[in-house]
Amino acid sequence: EFFSNLVGLRDAVKHKISFVFTSFRPLPDLVPEVFKKSLLSTFSRDMYLAPAEKTDMRIIMITLEEQYNVPLTPETRDALIDLSGGYVQYLQIALIRLHEEKSIPSKASDLFTLLSRDEQIIFQSEELFESLTKSEKELLLQIKQLNTLGTEDRQRGTYLWNTGMVR
Repeated sequence: EFFSNLVGLRDAVKHKISFVFTSFRPLPDLVPEVFKKSLLSTFSRDMYLAPAEKTDMRIIMITLEEQYNVPLTPETRDALIDLSGGYVQYLQIALIRLHEEKSIPSKASDLFTLLSRDEQIIFQSEELFESLTKSEKELLLQIKQLNTLGTEDRQRGTYLWNTGMVR
């Protein structure tokens, strides 16, 4: 029913609409008073969309590169794919930003600096971070700060691993 509504919206505006889904939680996490984990079907399971593989990102890159008319070197393409981490939304925002630039940085470090200051990328990152639970935020900050994990951290950050935020 939900999918049909999305298709109806898209058709109503003649395909001039984009849907961005930035986070997902299992139903018991979203509305625990309505959906009890023990009451859900034993045949249901949570499914997570992992980030795209590099081969898929290359195909998407070709389409977006043509769409935004951004001439890229092979090195810049590889750097963008690495920086986007398999997230198409980041790749698209990065190409839009590069389309607006007069000169495209050739070094990966310069490209990272440019993109990490982009307002749209910052906003997307904040939105993703804010969708996390307090425990997940703490774990993500711990990973960033210490660059190490304990065995219990993997279980505590199941959502982070299942969605590809942490690899």
